[in-house]
Amino acid sequence: MARLLTAGAEEGSQRSCAMMVNDPSYALIMDASNQNNVIPRTGDYMYALANSSGNFQIPQVAASSALYMGMAIYIPSGSWSGGNWFLKFNYPNSGVYLDPATGITYFYTRMESSTQRAAWQTPTNRWCYMEIYYLPHSTTGRWTVKIDGVTVVDFTGVTQYSAAGVVGGVTITSNGYIYLDDIVVNDSSGSVDNTFPGQPRLYPLRIRGAGDVQGLTRKGVIDLGFNHSQLREASGNGDAWLEGTTGQYDLAAIDALVLPIGGVISKLIVEAHVRGQSGGGVNLGVKSSTTESWGSSQAPPISWGALQQVFAVDPATGIAWTQSGLATLQAGIKVT
Repeated sequence: MARLLTAGAEEGSQRSCAMMVNDPSYALIMDASNQNNVIPRTGDYMYALANSSGNFQIPQVAASSALYMGMAIYIPSGSWSGGNWFLKFNYPNSGVYLDPATGITYFYTRMESSTQRAAWQTPTNRWCYMEIYYLPHSTTGRWTVKIDGVTVVDFTGVTQYSAAGVVGGVTITSNGYIYLDDIVVNDSSGSVDNTFPGQPRLYPLRIRGAGDVQGLTRKGVIDLGFNHSQLREASGNGDAWLEGTTGQYDLAAIDALVLPIGGVISKLIVEAHVRGQSGGGVNLGVKSSTTESWGSSQAPPISWGALQQVFAVDPATGIAWTQSGLATLQAGIKVT
């Protein structure tokens, strides 16, 4: 698996990020007050790290297994109460450190205790996109950091805790307000999504109407009258959802996409919030024109959680997605 995480807080959901969290106490929070009046980079929502009350942790990776991370970051000026690690691997003195007093961001490595390796001016009061490459190794490890596509750090050396040590997970935290959006994490395996993500934007497309198949049953505290309404409003809190048994599935029409000038669709990601009660699995799929395409079966979590399926090409054409190809798109979920 190359893509480990795609998360943009769409629908006000933390579930796709929570999938990557080792400990429930490490979780990005939604900033309900948004005291800095920050507009999300894409969609209607974003994540917030607010005065150390929210953290985000990507689980431990094996030694010599590389990670590529990308995230949009907004740092309001004057929002930090003191210097603090922003992004670090879970041992001391390795990672990215923000100093609000100087407005400088520092990069440190473990190689010589707390040796500073690079510094750059921190962008504030605007969205910027940070990309990170991390290869843990006792001698030939590598840290690379890009800001808006420009390399500010490229360090090769000791990036592993010890020659025989276990590499810890990646933690993002703050000592003030930081906003995050359009988060992606790749590893170095596979033939796609195995390098720097570039500067992607995640555009949420919600369910807007009925699809060609309504095979699931409306469940929950309320019945909204139509399956697509039940799916659109499903929150995982017991209000409304759909339920089914093996072989049953639903399709729903999806919002039309409006691309920015020069925008290119790299892939389509179907996300569903699900839970399982009696084993089995679910497929996530799409219907483009008259062609249905379904991903492999995935085991739903016992409690509500997010599942995702990537569709790199339009199944109706076998080539990259186009804006017109998405105009009649349907997305669905099938019980297996």
